[in-house]
Amino acid sequence: MAGLAASAAMVGLAGWIAMGDIARIDDANAWVRHTREVLAVTAATGTAVDRAETAQRGYLLVGDPAYLHAGANADRAAIGALADLRRRTTDNAAQQHRLDTLERVVPRRLAGLAHTVALARAGARDSAVAIVRTHAGLADADTIRALLDRFAAEEQRLLLARMTVHDASTRAARTHTVLALALALATAAWAVVLLGRLVRRQVARRESMRAALLTSAASETRYRALFTALPRPAWVYDVETLRFLAVNPAATAQYGWSEEEFLARRITDVRPPEDAERVTASARGAGSSVITAGQWRHRWRDGQVRDVLVTTHALDYAGRAARLAVVDDITERLASERALRGRDARFRAAMAGMRDAFLLLRAVRIGGEVHDFEVLELNASGARLLGAPRAAGGARTLLGLYPDAGSSGFLAIGRRVLADGRPFEDERRTSAGRTPAEWVRLQAFPLEGEEDTLVVIVRDITARKRAEVRLREEAHRDPLTGLLNRRGLEEGVRRRLQEAAVSGQPDVVLYLDLDDFKGINDAFGHGEGDEALRTVASVLRRTMRAGDAIARLGGDEFAIYAPAGPDAVAWRDVNLLTQRIHEALDAENARGEANGRGYALRSTVGGTTVRAGDTLAAALARADNALYAAKPGGGTRRAG
Repeated sequence: MAGLAASAAMVGLAGWIAMGDIARIDDANAWVRHTREVLAVTAATGTAVDRAETAQRGYLLVGDPAYLHAGANADRAAIGALADLRRRTTDNAAQQHRLDTLERVVPRRLAGLAHTVALARAGARDSAVAIVRTHAGLADADTIRALLDRFAAEEQRLLLARMTVHDASTRAARTHTVLALALALATAAWAVVLLGRLVRRQVARRESMRAALLTSAASETRYRALFTALPRPAWVYDVETLRFLAVNPAATAQYGWSEEEFLARRITDVRPPEDAERVTASARGAGSSVITAGQWRHRWRDGQVRDVLVTTHALDYAGRAARLAVVDDITERLASERALRGRDARFRAAMAGMRDAFLLLRAVRIGGEVHDFEVLELNASGARLLGAPRAAGGARTLLGLYPDAGSSGFLAIGRRVLADGRPFEDERRTSAGRTPAEWVRLQAFPLEGEEDTLVVIVRDITARKRAEVRLREEAHRDPLTGLLNRRGLEEGVRRRLQEAAVSGQPDVVLYLDLDDFKGINDAFGHGEGDEALRTVASVLRRTMRAGDAIARLGGDEFAIYAPAGPDAVAWRDVNLLTQRIHEALDAENARGEANGRGYALRSTVGGTTVRAGDTLAAALARADNALYAAKPGGGTRRAG
C-alpha cells in the first residue's frame, strides 16, 4: 500500500501541474477570445459608420424614409460599439487614447451626415447633394477609417502575442500529461487489486439504474408526447453513426419521407451531396455541446433544396449519445433579404457613379415590343447630360426626358441590349446643342435578376476627345510658324493627289527657301532668324488661297501644294505663282524697311506640276531639283 500511495502521490503531483497548465491555457484562451471580440466590435464600428454613410446617400438619392430609420440605427450602433470598445480595452492605454479621438470624430461625422439629411428633409435636397458631391466631411471619414485600422492592427498584434502564449502553454501541458500517463502506468498493476471491488459496485449500480428507469418511464412518455406534437420538423440522431433515431410527424409531412424511410437514413441523406462532408464534421464536432445552431441547406424528397436554420440539443437516447434537432424553413426570409440587398446594390452603383451619368431603365412594352423606357433612377450627371430636369412630375420615361433618344439611336441600343442580353459600349458624338457634352462614352447592360431592366452609364469624354484633336493637330504642325510640317502636308494632300491622278488636273507643287538665311542668323541672332521664318510664313498665308497646303519642311525650306481650280488659270502656272510670291515678299520688305528692319527677305523658288501617278515625295523632289537649278541665277525654274 505504501508503494501505491507513493505512486498515487506522484500522479497527483503531475496532475496538479497539469491542472496548472490547463488554468494557464484557459487564461490564454480567455485573452485570445477577448482580443477576437474586440476585433469583431472594431469591425462592427466601421460597418455602422459605413451604414450611416450609405443611409445618408440612399436617402439623398431616392428619398426613401426607410433610410432615415436605417441611418438612426447605424448611428446608435456606432456609438454603442465605441462604448463597448471603451469597456473592453480599459487595460490598454494606447487603445484608450485612440478611442478618445474616435469618440470626438465619429459623433462629429454622424452629425455631419444628419445635417445633410436634415437639409434634404427640409426641401434643400440640392444643397445636401452638393455637400456630398464636394466630399465635405470626408476628412473625418478618412480619420475614422485610419483610426479603426490602427485600432484593429494593435489588436491583431496582441492576438498574435496571446496565441504564442497559448501555444507555449499547450506544449507544456502536453509534456506534463505524458509524465502523468507514465506515472499512471506504474499504478496500473495495483488496479487489478481493485477490480473485484469495482465489479461488486457495478452490480449494485445496475440494480439502482433499473429502479431509476422504472421511475423515469412516465417522464419518457411525456417527452414523446411533446416531441410528436411539436409543430416544427424535429428528429433525434445518433452522434456516432449519424442515423435517424426518431422523427416527428411535422418532419415527415414537410420533407416527404415516411417515418420508416427516415429511420433507414442518415442525416447526410437530407442534404445536397456537396454538403455531406461538412455536415458530418459539424455533427460529430458538436460533441457534448448543450446547444448548437447553424444555417444549412436541406433536400426535400421531391428534389427541391431549401434554406433552413437547425438548432440541436445534446441528449442521451436509449443509452447512446444523441442530439435533438429542430428545423425552421427560412427560404422565403432569405429570398426577401437578398432582394433587399439587390436593391441596395443598385443604389450603391448609382452613388459610385455620381461623376458619370447613371440611369436605371425598365422597358415599356406595347404589344410585346419595347416602345419606351421608364426611368427608375437618374442622377444629377444624367440629368445634366440629357438636358432633363431631375424632379419632373409624374412617371418619367426616356422619350419624355430625352426626345432625341429615338433619332440618336439611344432607344435602339436599349432594345438591342434587352434582346440579346449582351452589354453595349461605344464612344459617339452627341446631338449639337442638346447636351453640354460633345462626345460621350456610353455603356448599357442588363441588370441581373431584374427582368427588362437596364443600367446605363454615360461619361462625358469631350475633354479627352478635344485633347486628342489637339495632339493630332500638333503632330501635323510646325511649332514655330504654325504651318503644316512634312507629315501634315503628306496627310493633307494624299487624297488630292489621288483625285489629280484620275482627273489629270495640273496641280502645282512649289519648293522654296530663303536666300542668305544663315547671314540673317549670324548678323542678327537666331531669335531674329526665327522671326524672319514667321514673317515668310505669314506672307505665304496671305498670298496663297485658303485651300492651298503650305508647309515648313525644316530650316528655311517651305513647300506649297496648290490644287488647280477650273476658274483660276493663273493657279495652274508655276511662273505666275512664283511671281505672286516675289511681289508679296517685296511688299513685305518695303514695310520692314520703313519699320527699321535691317535685312530683306529673298527667296528662290522651284516648281512643278503634278503628273499622273505622282507621289508627294516625287513631286517635291522635282520641285527641289528645279530650286537648286535656279539658285545660281537667283530666279525661278520650272521642272518639266
